[in-house]
Amino acid sequence: MLNRKLLSRVPGSSTALVTGDNFGSGNPAEISTAVQALKAETEELNIITKSVDQAFLTHYNNVIGTNKCKIVNCPTLIADVDDELEIQTLKIRNKTKNLDFPIV
Repeated sequence: MLNRKLLSRVPGSSTALVTGDNFGSGNPAEISTAVQALKAETEELNIITKSVDQAFLTHYNNVIGTNKCKIVNCPTLIADVDDELEIQTLKIRNKTKNLDFPIV
C-alpha cells in the first residue's frame, strides 16, 4: 500500500509512514537492510513513530542524514489510513480529525 501511495502522490506533497512502538528494532543486518530500503524514498517519505530504536536511528542518520527525511517521535498520535497529517515544529496536526499531538 505504501508503494501505491508514493506513486500516486500529488507533486509537492509527501507521504508519512506511521509506525508503532520501537520502530526499526532488530539485529544489525536487519537494521542495515531497512535503512538501505528507506534510502531510496528519503525525498518523499516522513516517518512518524511512537518510539524508535536508537541503533536504527543512529545508523539511519549516519547513512541518510537528518535533513532529507524526517523521523518524528509522537507517542500519542491517532491517525487512520488516508488522514491528512501536517508535521509542524512542536506538534503533528491531524487535519482530518482536527486534532493536535505533541512531538517529543
